[in-house]
This record gives sequence, C-alpha cells and structure tokens, in this order.
Amino acid sequence: MTEYDKLRFDPIPYLLALAFADNALFGLNSPAALWTRQQQTRIPKGQSIHLLWKESVLEQPILRNVTMANGASDTKAMNRETFCRLFRAII
Repeated sequence: MTEYDKLRFDPIPYLLALAFADNALFGLNSPAALWTRQQQTRIPKGQSIHLLWKESVLEQPILRNVTMANGASDTKAMNRETFCRLFRAII
C-alpha cells in the first residue's frame, strides 16, 4: 500500500494509528519510534519502510467490531455498513 497525495484520502495514517493502538508492529510501539527509525535508516524520499506485524496479531482483524458492553472484539471484524458510515464521517 502506498500513500495518496491528499492526506485525508491516504489510508496509511489511519492504519498506523490502529497498529500503534494495538501494539501490533514488531519493534515499534509509537509514532515517535517510527520517526526515529526512519531518521536512523535515512530512507530516501519516495522509498518505503517495510514494517513487520507481530505474530500475535496476524489473525486479528484490523477493523474490529466494537460494542458499548464488550469494547473491541479480538476476533470479529467490523461490518461494511459500520465501516462506510465511520469512513464518511472522517472524510
């Protein structure tokens, strides 16, 4: 996946926010850690940083069902209708 020119249509920041909230990335636990890694490796503009998911989250849906009573589910994915409603509210 690559970034999009207009930030509000770019899926990368949203996915990174979810990954950091779940502590799902191997060796990275915050945006600051990602920034430090990018600065240390001196990735040229236009190049990609390859991130690895932790084994513990590989089977977990990225966008998960959430309820008031139980919070976020570890196994049940968010349905399409809910995703579309929330996505429209964001953009």
